[in-house]
Amino acid sequence: MSEVLSNIRPADRVVLRESSLRNSMNAVAAGLSGVISLSRGDPDLPTPPHIVEAARNALLEGATHYTNSAGMPALREAIAQTMARDNGTAYDADEIVVTAGAQEAMSCVMLALINPGDEVVVPIPGYNTYHSAIDLAGGIPVFAVTTFDEDFSLKAAHIEKVLTPKTRMVCLISPNNPTATVVPPEEVIKIAKLCVDHDLILVSDEIYAKLVFDNHRVISPAALPGMHERTITINGFSKAYAMTGWRVGWLAAPASLIPALADIHHTVAICATAASQHAALAAITGPQECFVEMLGIYAERRRVMMRGLDRIGLPYATPGGGMYIYARVTDTGLSLDEFCLKALREARVQVSPSTFFGPGGDGFVRIALLRPVEEIAEAMDRLYKVFGRVTTSA
Repeated sequence: MSEVLSNIRPADRVVLRESSLRNSMNAVAAGLSGVISLSRGDPDLPTPPHIVEAARNALLEGATHYTNSAGMPALREAIAQTMARDNGTAYDADEIVVTAGAQEAMSCVMLALINPGDEVVVPIPGYNTYHSAIDLAGGIPVFAVTTFDEDFSLKAAHIEKVLTPKTRMVCLISPNNPTATVVPPEEVIKIAKLCVDHDLILVSDEIYAKLVFDNHRVISPAALPGMHERTITINGFSKAYAMTGWRVGWLAAPASLIPALADIHHTVAICATAASQHAALAAITGPQECFVEMLGIYAERRRVMMRGLDRIGLPYATPGGGMYIYARVTDTGLSLDEFCLKALREARVQVSPSTFFGPGGDGFVRIALLRPVEEIAEAMDRLYKVFGRVTTSA
C-alpha cells in the first residue's frame, strides 16, 4: 500500500513555511474573547460608496462575463495615464495587464520570467509571499538584509553584496511591508543604476506608494533614465481604496515582456473579475477625496500608536508609509515568542511576529494601523498595563 501511495504528495516546488508561533497564537486567540487584532493587512475601512455603486451598476448592465484578458481597455488606459501623471512613467495602455490583485501580478512575474536556478534578490524583513512565488517558479530567493540600525532602509549596497552571476531580478518594495520604511529617492536611483550595470530586471512593488506620511516621497524607478525597458511595476487598488476583497491590481512592463506575462495571467486567472474592474475604474478616475480622508484616518491612528509605543518604551522603525509599525520587543527581556503570547493572553492584543517576514527576523513585531483609533488606543493601554515602561537596552 505504501508503494501505491508514494505519488500522493505535494510537488517538490511547494515549500511550506509553517510557523509554530503563528499556529500557537491562532490557537490561543480562538479561545479568547475581546481580542484586538492588529495583525492583519486588510483595511478595516469600507470601500468608498461610489466605487461600490459603479460595480453594482456594471453588474446590472451585464458585466458578468469575461473581459479582455489583459483588462478592460478603458481601465488600462486610465492606469497608464494615472501612472504618467503621478509617477512620471511612460507605459502605454498595451503595456498594462490588469490582474486578480497585486499578488497575482507578482506570481505572474516570477512564473513568466524566472527560470529554475535563477536568483531573485528580495529585501528582508519583507513580504514573505515573494519567497513563495520565487520558489514556485523554481528560482532561488536571495536576501538583501536590512537592519534596525539603518532604520530597515534598503540600500543599493545591501543588494550589491549578494549579487552573483545567477542573479536575474531585484525586487524593490517601497513603502515596505512589514517595516513601513520608504526607500530614499537617492537609493532608488542607485538601485536602478545597479540593475542597468548588471543587466537585471527590477520589480517595483508600489502597492503602498500612495500611503506616505511626513513628506516622505516615493519615486517610481520606471521613470528613471534607462529603466523603462527593464522595470516591472506592480500596484493595485486593495490598500489605497480599501478594496482587498475585490481582487484587482495590475502590472506594467515593457512591451517585449507583455506577451509572456499576459499568457501566464490568462492561464492563472483568464481575467480579473469584470465588476471589480468597473469598480477599479471608478476608483482611479473618480473623486479622490475618499482616499484623502482615509489617509488622514491612518495618519491619526499612526500618531496614537507611536505615542503608545513611546509610552511603553518600545523602539520602532520610522513608519514613513504603508499601514504598519515595526517595533522591537526584545527590550522587554522576553523572547519574541514570549512577548507575542503574553501580549495575546494577558493584554488580548494580537500582533504579527517578525519571523513571518523572512529568516533571521527575530525580535520585532508588525503592528497594523487597521482598527479604529479607539481600539488602537485601547490596545496600547492594555500593552502598557501588561509590560509597563520598558528600559531600552540600545
